[in-house]
This record gives sequence, C-alpha cells and structure tokens, in this order.
Amino acid sequence: LILGDKTGPHLYHVPTLLRWFPDAKIIHTFRDPRAILASEHKKRITQWQRRTAKARQQGRSLRALLMRLGQPVVSLAIVLYITTAWLRAAHLHYRYKRRYPQNYYLAKFEDLVNQPATQVQALCHFLGLPFAPAMLQPPTVDSSFERTGDNGFDPAVLTRWQGVLTPWMKGWLHLWAGKALKKFGYAP
Repeated sequence: LILGDKTGPHLYHVPTLLRWFPDAKIIHTFRDPRAILASEHKKRITQWQRRTAKARQQGRSLRALLMRLGQPVVSLAIVLYITTAWLRAAHLHYRYKRRYPQNYYLAKFEDLVNQPATQVQALCHFLGLPFAPAMLQPPTVDSSFERTGDNGFDPAVLTRWQGVLTPWMKGWLHLWAGKALKKFGYAP
C-alpha cells in the first residue's frame, strides 16, 4: 500500500515529515513561475471580476467602482505572492536535495511533459515501483481538475503563459527571479 498527499504547503515541513516518516519519499513538483503566475492571476482576477459584476447587479455601484479600481492592487498582490513562494520553493529544493538525497526528488513539470517516458521511469526508480506504459497516458484535466476526455501530456501547456502575462509581470519575475529561472533551465 502506497499513500500520497499532494498538499503544497507540506514542502515547508519536509524535515518534520521525514522525522515522522523516515522512509517517506518527497516528490517536489516544480514549474516555471511564469506559468504558475499566469494560471493563478487568471483564476483570481476572474473571481474578482465576478464579484465586481455581482456588486454592480445588486445596485452597489460605489462598491463595484471601488472593486474595479482595486483590481491592479489584486494583480500586484498575486505577483508578489507567486514570486515569493516560487523563490522560497527554489531555495528549499537546494536544501532538501543536499540534506535528504535518498528521500527527495525534484520533478519539473516541463521535463515531464517534454520527456514523459524518461521522467516517469526515473520517478518510478526513485519510488522503487515498476514502470507501466499506462503511466504515460494519464487522464487530462483542466485547471479546475475537470477531465477533458483526453489522455497523455500536452506540450501546448508549456507556453500558454507567454500570451497571458503582461510586460510588467514578466519584467518583475525576471528582475527578482531571473537568476533562479536560469539555474532551473527556464529561458528568459
């Protein structure tokens, strides 16, 4: 029996988890922060716009106006949060890789999509599990975790962020995370 948990904030508690479960395996899933930002920004701004529209429909025009004016502040908060969280995750990667070489594995999303067979086999080796070809055909889900009906890995997801982020967002990430982007192989 193999149990797993995909709770992101557990990354901040790996030393405790490995004290509790010394034989546990930690798989740190990692992705280009620009793609993370594009996804998170789209989701949060859509929610904000829905609330603004609802306020307008309810006749709360002042509230709707204030919410519309507050949207740039929400965008800034999202950018700051994603930048900080990603840089912290990058820092923790180096710490955990050094401290827990037998228990820690970095799985870059981009590598998995570009080289699924190689990456899934390496992951199986790390976990001590047999590889099965069916592992290369996982069900495809959208950002709301709804099945799309497709299977496999879609390389188009790797560059979607490029048409979504504004120039200031890209500039911000390159300013604060440029060095780390290069270290992880994410081209500017």
